[in-house]
Amino acid sequence: MAATLLTLTATVGLASPASAASALEWNYASSIGNWVSGAKFCAWKAYPAAAVGCFDHDGDLLQVGDLMDDSMRAGVHWRTDYGRRGVCVTTHGFDAGVAGSYAAGSRACNKNMKEGTKIQIRAGRCNGSAHNCEIGSNWRDWSAWSNWMTV
Repeated sequence: MAATLLTLTATVGLASPASAASALEWNYASSIGNWVSGAKFCAWKAYPAAAVGCFDHDGDLLQVGDLMDDSMRAGVHWRTDYGRRGVCVTTHGFDAGVAGSYAAGSRACNKNMKEGTKIQIRAGRCNGSAHNCEIGSNWRDWSAWSNWMTV
């Protein structure tokens, strides 16, 4: 597991901007019912339209949606200004509730962030049928990092 985390950090720059970064938190998204509106704090990977990741500070939910019916996994990579960082991944396939609209899907990772701190997110994808998605070099199509948002 430690080797996987090291590989993930080194190969796709999953390091936190904080000087004393903690270990990468890796979570698989679970069902939350309906997502928040895309008007929340979101990072969209627009071309190719592969994934969306959102942060809802009301509940500290990292939400992830798969925008393509291509058997790839979607993930939201996040980092805080106090050194926490992680990836929230959905393996549930294409989320029709997200694609083509600003509505959102139904998968999220419930995290507990320190109040008053800041978070950034970005969205990407990995071909889980062909690669081990717990290795960072297998992820691609990352969106740009979002602006910082206060938790």
